[in-house]
Formats: sequence, C-alpha cells, structure tokens
Amino acid sequence: MRVIAAGDFATTATDNLVTQNQLADGSAQTFWTANAIDAEQHITQQTAGNGVVTSRSFSALNGRLLSLAAGSGNSVQNSAYTYDLQ
Repeated sequence: MRVIAAGDFATTATDNLVTQNQLADGSAQTFWTANAIDAEQHITQQTAGNGVVTSRSFSALNGRLLSLAAGSGNSVQNSAYTYDLQ
C-alpha cells in the first residue's frame, strides 16, 4: 500500500483500487477519514475530525443502507433502516 498526496486529499492505492480516504487542510487537522469500505465501495466506517467514528452496514442483496451507528456506544446516532418492497 502507498499513500499519494493529491491536493487536500490523501489517496490510498492498493493494486487497482484507488480511493480518496482523507480530507485535511494541509495542517495537522484532519477533517474526515474513511477507515473501511466493502466490496461494493460503500464506506462502512469513517472518522470525523472530532474523533466520532461512524459505522454503516449495507444489504448484500441490493446495496441499500441497513444501519448507521455513530459515537461511543452509539451515543451520537443509532439508526436502522427498512424499505418497502415494490
């Protein structure tokens, strides 16, 4: 794995996969970091500049968002999603 500086973004490249995984202002402050992605390229975990970690889960069948949890013990947000079938 190698890190490529690209303007305000740090880009991580692994094999043929290239993702922009960090937003910073060039100083020591990082505003946002993508920690993990799934096979469909959904961001499954991210960290905000204030340290709040957000996790998401997605349906393997259709890619829809199933849950979103943020903060220690899900104290910031803890949501589950269902969808009408049509």
